[in-house]
Amino acid sequence: MTRSVLPIAVVDASVLVSNSNREHLVTAAYEGLYRPIWSPWIIAELNRALTWNWIRNKGGLRERTQLSKRYNDMMSFLASVFDCVDPKPPWYPAWPKLADENDLPISSTAKFADADYIVSANVREFPPQNDEGKHVWEGVEYITAPDFFKRIGYEC
Repeated sequence: MTRSVLPIAVVDASVLVSNSNREHLVTAAYEGLYRPIWSPWIIAELNRALTWNWIRNKGGLRERTQLSKRYNDMMSFLASVFDCVDPKPPWYPAWPKLADENDLPISSTAKFADADYIVSANVREFPPQNDEGKHVWEGVEYITAPDFFKRIGYEC
């Protein structure tokens, strides 16, 4: 994989669940402010989370056609700017106190893509802060979407 001159960010499903975040992340990528990355693991997690939200908020799966169309439209929107990488297990090791091993595919995606950032809403699973107050592990900074937008100079 060739190193980009743009910051490279793995975008976690926890951030993509929000319609607003999705729109801002795609717009920032179109504006050339960063290079977004995801993986089959992230795509699957996003679809799982959104399907559960749909079931909970819409009262079940009676509207499967509407659900399918909505997700197909969303995937086309995101796939227009996201690059997909596909790391395979065994996953790269994480910091000793990572509580959720299901987050290893996310950090492995970042290592595989030589990413600068992991943009996530899952702050409980960020690595410990360094001396600068940043959550960094193996050269990758874990950051929330609002902080990431500030970092790349994108105004919402």
